[in-house]
Amino acid sequence: YFQRPDERYTAGVFADYEINEHFHPYMEAMFMDDRTVAQIAESGNFGNTLSVNCDNPLLSAQQFATVCGDGVTQNGNLITQVLDNGFPIVGPGAPINFVDPTTGATYRKAFLQGLRRNVEGGPRRDDLQHTSFRIVGGLKGEINKAFSYDMSYLFGRTNFQETYFNEFSARRLNLATDVVTNPATGLPVCRSALSGVDPTCVPYDMFGNNTITPGALAYVQTPGFQRGNTQERVFNANITGVLGEYGIKTPWSDDGLGINVGVEYRKESLELNTDNAFSTGDLTGQGAATLPVRGSFDVKEVFGEFQLPIVDEGFIYRLALQGGYRYSHYSTGVNTDTYKLGVELAPVKDILIRASYNRAVRAPNVQDLFAPIRVALNGNSDPCADGSATAAECALTGLDPANYPVAGNPAGQYNGLIGGNAGLTPEKSDTKTIGVVFQPTFLPGFSATVDGFDIKVKNNIGVYGQDVTIGQCIATGDPTFCNLIVRDATGSLWRSAGGYVIDTNINIGSVKTRGIDVGVNYSRRVGTGSISFSMQGTYLDSFK
Repeated sequence: YFQRPDERYTAGVFADYEINEHFHPYMEAMFMDDRTVAQIAESGNFGNTLSVNCDNPLLSAQQFATVCGDGVTQNGNLITQVLDNGFPIVGPGAPINFVDPTTGATYRKAFLQGLRRNVEGGPRRDDLQHTSFRIVGGLKGEINKAFSYDMSYLFGRTNFQETYFNEFSARRLNLATDVVTNPATGLPVCRSALSGVDPTCVPYDMFGNNTITPGALAYVQTPGFQRGNTQERVFNANITGVLGEYGIKTPWSDDGLGINVGVEYRKESLELNTDNAFSTGDLTGQGAATLPVRGSFDVKEVFGEFQLPIVDEGFIYRLALQGGYRYSHYSTGVNTDTYKLGVELAPVKDILIRASYNRAVRAPNVQDLFAPIRVALNGNSDPCADGSATAAECALTGLDPANYPVAGNPAGQYNGLIGGNAGLTPEKSDTKTIGVVFQPTFLPGFSATVDGFDIKVKNNIGVYGQDVTIGQCIATGDPTFCNLIVRDATGSLWRSAGGYVIDTNINIGSVKTRGIDVGVNYSRRVGTGSISFSMQGTYLDSFK
């Protein structure tokens, strides 16, 4: 597509009714349905067939000699030894003999990894649909002149549907390329059709030009289906108090201490169901299997906040303190504390000086924890395939020197093991800010802010990145990175699902950053309208 199609419908309902000042029920409901169809490059045989039967009538004489001739080698090894694909390990010699289950005749197999796009069948189409709804119901009101309350319950759910069209079935592709001569007709036929394993099999001829028939395409092509959902439930109850009504205030301020205290309960869940094609890894363009998964967690919290005006239009224009605290207990066994403290000082009406300290926590969400773990295309290079790394350096990545250099992927696509991690710990950040706000009374509509910030984040949730992992292993030999590289029997990171780089979610380290935020705004009425100017900028002093 020149522009990816997207169709979206949204609807919402909001309602509230004040029975009296003590009882004010309210409700909101939101709905969204979004469907988009992505067009992706053709599927095909991405190395999913690893051998060719030497009694295949679709091989030309030249192809037979090249692939099935006695003693044919690849990288100095007998072609039948190259992959751990069920062939016995033998010494140099001819390809190994197999027995046809129907005729009893012996035949030979040779290593031949197929790499061919499904240009005849056209691009893949990924039909994605997300349907979401969110419902909130609550009750709020005044308890007395000093206190008010608000309690609510939220339920939200997003349903996910994916239908993948124009994919290839790896199982059918292997059956369709195992072709023999039908003794009754003299025509090419699938060995599985003669034996009765799969009577519907149609030969897939990848050895000629324009030789892929519509029947062969219909046989090897298959769709894939995934269905899933995420859900969230939240109950919140809090009380707000204006304690100045009881005289709890400083002598220099007309406004008293304000507080808010409450409790909250949240539960998040994720569920994904996949069809047989996805769950068995039968789809050639998906890299490997996408397994069904289910997970959930809940969190119980108590929290409180306060705001205390100390001086209000006295010997200085304003001085106030703010603070807050929240304790969270997660069903995953994690407990967290977050808190904040801030101060605002306005020596005169035009100038406000502010400073704050904030401890924040981001606990891993349901996707971070429970996203399906699977082997998928994730990296772009293998330095041990293009010669940019030496044999000794590649040995650090688990490559046997006998397999150096390993064959590279012509498409520049390499396997990674990706997904969630139930062992993640929360991210923690400490933020310090100090700044000034200038709102001159002599220039109405103008404001300028300058804020310095210093932020430190620990236990970042993320991934190293596959190419970074390989690069760091080669450069440093650090087991932290090298132990994440898993090569298959041939040393490959793409020829089979047994070769990959582990790139699941982890707590990867820390981030420190420091800088200055600047903002300038000006608005002025002009005739019956107005004109506004705004500038926002950041100077980053350090990031590491």
